Amino acid sequence: MTDRVLSTELAKSTVTNMKNLLNGDFSASLTTLKGQGETLSNPEVWDGMKATQFRNETWPGAKSALDDLLASIQAMQAQIESITTNIFLAG
Repeated sequence: MTDRVLSTELAKSTVTNMKNLLNGDFSASLTTLKGQGETLSNPEVWDGMKATQFRNETWPGAKSALDDLLASIQAMQAQIESITTNIFLAG
């Protein structure tokens, strides 16, 4: 194990960019996408053969993947806060 501590300007700008992406449009877009999928999976909004296929085959897997991704993003947001603190304390 090393005692080396390094914090470059690239590290600082990268972590700031990651924070902005995770807290901004990316997360909001995924949440919006999930809402749109929920709307299309409602037979009162869209029905028929292709709608049923979407509702029963496509959407369940896509919704699960979006839920997992959003949970991962939340976990990453928490880690990024810790990383940010460590980088800026290191110099």
